[in-house]
Amino acid sequence: MHNPARYLTRGWAKVEPLADDGALGPLLAAYVNLIDENFVARMDDADPNARGELLAVRDAVRAVAPSPQADILIDAVDAALDTFWGT
Repeated sequence: MHNPARYLTRGWAKVEPLADDGALGPLLAAYVNLIDENFVARMDDADPNARGELLAVRDAVRAVAPSPQADILIDAVDAALDTFWGT
């Protein structure tokens, strides 16, 4: 799929594709590339640097134009933070 961030959705909900995901696309890629087996192990160990990396992604997403797709990505980061750090 070209520009997958344009189509982020919750479940089977219909989504209005973004006209331009130029900012959100790289942030989605950063999040997906970040959450690998090694990173999950770091989160299990409560590595503060891992938490910082997630916060950096979330802050970057918050800095782009608001959209349902950005909200979904923020929710994913927040879920990881809550699961591993309770924040």
